[in-house]
Amino acid sequence: MSTDLPYITTGVRVRQVRKHLRLAQQSLADRLGVSRSYLGDIERGRCAPSSAFLSVFTSMTDASADWVMTGEGAMWRGEAGRPVAPDLAAAPDGDDQRVKVLLDLLGRLDPRARDAILSDAISRATMAEQVDDLRRAVLDLDAKRRA
Repeated sequence: MSTDLPYITTGVRVRQVRKHLRLAQQSLADRLGVSRSYLGDIERGRCAPSSAFLSVFTSMTDASADWVMTGEGAMWRGEAGRPVAPDLAAAPDGDDQRVKVLLDLLGRLDPRARDAILSDAISRATMAEQVDDLRRAVLDLDAKRRA
């Protein structure tokens, strides 16, 4: 499929995948580790998606990279036009099963994308731990001040 405006058609297909998965722009942007405005610019054809974005996007959504870039072939990598990625929200209750689903999803990413996601997750966990420590310290100081 040839076109004079490849970024626009690629962006339209990114939007189609997002809408098919019933995700808001902000929700998908958060999952991909990009800003909502960047995702919006891609969807509107204002900028070309980076190769890193496409790699993470197709891995996380199970959209076919060929289809996203060219419009040719099936929309999904799975059979019968359906995504093959496990749905974390649909995983049975229990942390062990959710961890297995997350590990499966991470295993599908290219190493650079996986490392970036893991690095970000570790950084966020460290910040959350620091916030909890700070919150406890503030509560302790407040309790001492009141006593």
